[in-house]
Amino acid sequence: MKKLLFLMGSIALGTAMGDPLTWTLQDVRFVDGGTASGWFVFDALTDSVGAYSISVLGGDTTTFPEFTYQMDVPPNLVAFASFTNKFIDFTTTSTREFRITPMTWMTDAGGVIALDVQNPFAFECFNCNPSRRFESGSIATLQSDAIPEPATGLLLLAGPVLLAVKRVVR
Repeated sequence: MKKLLFLMGSIALGTAMGDPLTWTLQDVRFVDGGTASGWFVFDALTDSVGAYSISVLGGDTTTFPEFTYQMDVPPNLVAFASFTNKFIDFTTTSTREFRITPMTWMTDAGGVIALDVQNPFAFECFNCNPSRRFESGSIATLQSDAIPEPATGLLLLAGPVLLAVKRVVR
């Protein structure tokens, strides 16, 4: 009985923890009036980015014409100085980059994280000169407390099932 309970708990926890999350850009604005919107999938377990699509438009469109960063080339995940200044660098061409620096690093818990607009590693650039810095923004995951994850549902169901099994065994 204890082995069955341990196995069910291990399976449920294994599927509930470490799943990659989709993060969306929220109210991301550049100092020149341009905006950025889109999403990326981040796996906190491996510190890696999967699929992504981020569009930039407006502002100084002569220097920074509308553009969409997509998963044609995987972005580089780079950390500086004892992992305190992590940023994600979305680079889909040899000359244009989009870098975000969350105030705290992303976890599999999700939530809302403000972008560190003061961080020197946060900007969009062409071969990093010219560049435009961020004015505001955050990244967020969509969370729904109304519908439990399958693993959570399995845990909720396991209790009554184990009670019924215990009664039958007696």
